Amino acid sequence: RGLTKIRVIGGFTNDEKDMIMCSIYRQQVYDLKQFVHEIDPKAFTLILLRPSILYLAPNLKPGSKK
Repeated sequence: RGLTKIRVIGGFTNDEKDMIMCSIYRQQVYDLKQFVHEIDPKAFTLILLRPSILYLAPNLKPGSKK
């Protein structure tokens, strides 16, 4: 599985931070929460449950492996 790092600015502090966004299976939610808590117990975590996620890269043709 992959992840995306996004440079963000805190709304209250104006501090620059990295936000990490990833897509996981529902069965992995508990493990991810535990992992994040071990790294940073004060980390803000937002979990959105979606029935499906569709992603198509702009330069990637359907059925292509690259």
